[in-house]
Amino acid sequence: MKIVTTRAVLFVLAVAVFLTLALPNLYVAARSTDRPPLANAALQPADYHFAHKFLVRAGIGAVVLFALVLAAHPASQWESVLLFLNRVPFGETDPIFGRDFSFLIFTLPAVRLVHGWLIAAVTSVGLIVLAFHYLTGRLRGEARFWEGARVQLAVLVAVMFLLIAAGHWLGRYELLYSPTGAVFGVGYTDDHVNLPGRALLTVVAVATAGFVLVGGVFSKRYRWVVGPVAIWFVLLILVGSLAPWLVQRLRVEPAELALERDYLANNIEFHAQRLRTGGSGVAQPSGARRHRGPDGRRQPRDAAQRAALGRGPAAAELQSDPVLPPLLRLPGGPHRPLHGGRRAAAGDARHARAVGG
Repeated sequence: MKIVTTRAVLFVLAVAVFLTLALPNLYVAARSTDRPPLANAALQPADYHFAHKFLVRAGIGAVVLFALVLAAHPASQWESVLLFLNRVPFGETDPIFGRDFSFLIFTLPAVRLVHGWLIAAVTSVGLIVLAFHYLTGRLRGEARFWEGARVQLAVLVAVMFLLIAAGHWLGRYELLYSPTGAVFGVGYTDDHVNLPGRALLTVVAVATAGFVLVGGVFSKRYRWVVGPVAIWFVLLILVGSLAPWLVQRLRVEPAELALERDYLANNIEFHAQRLRTGGSGVAQPSGARRHRGPDGRRQPRDAAQRAALGRGPAAAELQSDPVLPPLLRLPGGPHRPLHGGRRAAAGDARHARAVGG
């Protein structure tokens, strides 16, 4: 019953929020286009007035349709919302951002859900407004219909860039799941390139939102809009993709073991700490009796040592633990060659990462 109630509340809430965003924008667009047609228009004033009223009603129908379609996604993500509402602290923090692991497991997915939905909602509102201005502009005989929609569209684009900036900032936390380096999480390239790069992109996106708003409201020169957007796009390619790739290939991979050593050590240490507590936060005795395996050889004393060798029930636990995010899991095999041809220490934590350097 709780699941059904949560899905219903999420659906109704999403519909209400979208209508709150879209209907005022449609009203502004309708008011700004409720003017007599130009002399070269194909319609007479009475015909244009009738067509305008029809387009307003069609716009309202489109808003309701978009609201129902977009509300289906949050309703399907009820599990993320319930996990967030019932979150509890882990009592352990990641060494990069100093946040409790509950933020990564419970809060971040919920925030990403809201963030992605808002981007879809603002995009949908922008498309509805743009289509409305285009159709009414053609009926009025306007050659450049976007002139009447310049301010409204500039506000929507500015809001979109603020959401993009928030996405860049949230992307910093998602680097804890990064597969770039020798460990699964923040490696050398992420620590030295991607983290500062995403902070830079956040600042640039916020500045772009400001330029778009000022250019759309106070100036008719499109260079105030096109220039900042072009700069952000170029930086997105350079800082977001090209620079990390070059650093990883040319700087890290030739000396991967040396540059990633601290990240590997921190991962192994974190795994050992969690295995000693048995995943419950209560320390387990490290002097447990040795066990003999099927081959008659003595096994390591505790779960941490067995996991470090990539065998035993402790390693299997890390593989299948449904609570741990990917950054805390071990790889499928006990050995994985590094890019430089060396082998990592047994149990190299490709899927285990939450490290600083």
